[in-house]
Formats: sequence, C-alpha cells, structure tokens
Amino acid sequence: MTNRTIEDRLREEYFDLLPEIRRALEELEARVRYRVMPISVQLKRKYEQVVVKSRIKECEGAVDSVRRKLESATLDTAPSGGYSLTSLKDLAGVRVLVFPRSYIPRSI
Repeated sequence: MTNRTIEDRLREEYFDLLPEIRRALEELEARVRYRVMPISVQLKRKYEQVVVKSRIKECEGAVDSVRRKLESATLDTAPSGGYSLTSLKDLAGVRVLVFPRSYIPRSI
C-alpha cells in the first residue's frame, strides 16, 4: 500500500466537494442577482451596469493555499483534525461590480 501525500488527499477532497460547491455557488449567485435587480432596472445609460461574477478556486490553487497554511503553521495554530479545503475562506466567491457607484444603496 502506498502512502498518499497531503496534496493527493486534498485533490481528492476537492473533487469530492466540487458538486456541492457548484450547487452552493449557483444558489448564492442567484440570490445576489435577485437582490441587485432593483438596481439593474434603474440603469439608464449604456456604460451603467451591474456585473455579477462567480468563481470556484482551481484545484491546484486550493491545494497551494492549504500548503502555504501548513508551512506557516506552528504547533499552536495547526488544526487538530488535519488540513482540509473547507478551511479556505475563498474556495468560492461572488463578486458584484456596480458602475457608477452612486447606484449602490447606503444600507449595504
């Protein structure tokens, strides 16, 4: 039996999590698009726009992020349950760009 590296385990975890990440990101993007709809209908000029983009971090980028955490960890900061991609705060995300800024409500 061969010993698998931490990176191999993280890659396996990534592809196990990927369908769930995609579903969660699609739902989040739909919710964001719904919430910015009142702004979108107010746009008047061609240059005025609301851009909603989502992304999932690539597998190797995610593995590298965890590797950097591992290298910088000390005994006090190392996770007791091992390293996991679920510890990453930027595994998936939605970006909202509003042009011009005057359309951004003050309550956000």
